[in-house]
Amino acid sequence: MKKQIIPGSLQAAFSKFSTLQSEEEKKEFWKEITRNKDQFAPGTLDMEIEKGLIALSDRVDELLKKIKQPV
Repeated sequence: MKKQIIPGSLQAAFSKFSTLQSEEEKKEFWKEITRNKDQFAPGTLDMEIEKGLIALSDRVDELLKKIKQPV
């Protein structure tokens, strides 16, 4: 099973933001993000980024092992 590199909350926020068209929709989006402080708090984001980097590092290690295997 592959680990998720980008946290689901960030993927969902990006997906939602990418569909917004008007400036008013974007302003409302940012207001909603600030209301969800726990989900997007700097400490929480730091932890999620660290988890993602570890998962990415693990994937790179797996790929290197596959590449180095004799054919």
